[in-house]
Amino acid sequence: MNRIKEIRQEKKLSQKDLAKKLNISQQAISLYEKGDREPKLETWQKLAYFFGVSVPYLQGIEPDFKDVLLNTLNKNCVKNDLLNVSIKTYLKSIKADKLPLPFYELIYGLKEEEPTASEQKVINKSWVKFFDFLFNDKTLFLFEDSEQDHVHTIITKIRDTLMENGGTEISEYYYKETFPKIRAFIANMNVKGGAMFNSKADISKNISNVIDALNKFNNELDNLKENNPSIKDIH
Repeated sequence: MNRIKEIRQEKKLSQKDLAKKLNISQQAISLYEKGDREPKLETWQKLAYFFGVSVPYLQGIEPDFKDVLLNTLNKNCVKNDLLNVSIKTYLKSIKADKLPLPFYELIYGLKEEEPTASEQKVINKSWVKFFDFLFNDKTLFLFEDSEQDHVHTIITKIRDTLMENGGTEISEYYYKETFPKIRAFIANMNVKGGAMFNSKADISKNISNVIDALNKFNNELDNLKENNPSIKDIH
């Protein structure tokens, strides 16, 4: 079953709202959601672009993003040293002192046996609560990437969030002016299928936007105060 209804409801949109925004009939939306009619490829692309997800994810072919992220965190939060340090550093930075016991035991490697079902429920809720910025970013990684690629991406995202919260002049400029253009390029090319469906002219334009943003960042560096972040290296 496709995920059109699921994501529509997450976005708090009625079938009528979605139909109006995409210039599609409400009846068609209803038939798509029930699986009684298969959207054309261009309709899949239009829906996926609007929701900010990939076409395969919307079609229900890719696994659920939340499940993949939880599985990656639970399996690697202790055995990958850099991920473990990143997690603890972030929790310390947000002053998360009172962690639920099953979650605390997991990330500090204090429990050898597998969590019970009720403990796993607490652990999963804790991941979503404390690391909501990971779960809110469904463009975080590609499902076809390896698990270790996912781990590396999670570490980078946590580190970026730490630095963003650090508030240096350089990081503030980067996350406000430069990073959104880089993220938009990655989302367009990877998640929304731009590398496959965009024309060469559109791809070239997107590349130029990123290059312009990086050049502006480079030119602005002389006017920004040198970094002295509280967390310079989380290795």
